[in-house]
Amino acid sequence: MRFLGLGLDDKVPDAKTIWLFKDTLTKAGIMEQLFSQFNQMLEDRGIITHKGTIVDATFVDAPRQRNSRDENRKIKNGEIPEEWEKLPKHVRNEICEKGYRNTPLTKEQKEDNRRKSKIRCRIEHVFGFMTTSMNGLTVRSIGLRRVTFNIGLTNFVYNLCRYSFLCRKEVAIG
Repeated sequence: MRFLGLGLDDKVPDAKTIWLFKDTLTKAGIMEQLFSQFNQMLEDRGIITHKGTIVDATFVDAPRQRNSRDENRKIKNGEIPEEWEKLPKHVRNEICEKGYRNTPLTKEQKEDNRRKSKIRCRIEHVFGFMTTSMNGLTVRSIGLRRVTFNIGLTNFVYNLCRYSFLCRKEVAIG
């Protein structure tokens, strides 16, 4: 209510009205235009934007299948079968390593994790904000188009919140 500037006696749209509005925006394909206008506004105000991509993924163990003879041969030779590459060639692996009981991380692994964490923490804060302040990252939609819009809308709202925070910080400083 505070975000929309609504009072206690104002009419509040119901869930169906909000759903129809989002569905209309989805069908109009307006998310890219919103981001474009927002980025232009940031550029006009002198806020520097850096472009890049950080991919955050959760790996879930899948049921174990038997290796083929060719895979076993490659493993014995110290190679990794091509089908096992999780990451495409142009993507740099920045996954932090984990120590285990009786096999702690080496000094080099700890330093490498520290270097990786300086980059990863920037995106982890975004996901943390979305999870706590925006009630999670679960998307409940049918169809790729709606899912894409909902994720885009979540990202857009986060960017607006971050911009608002930066503006308040700037005013407080001076």
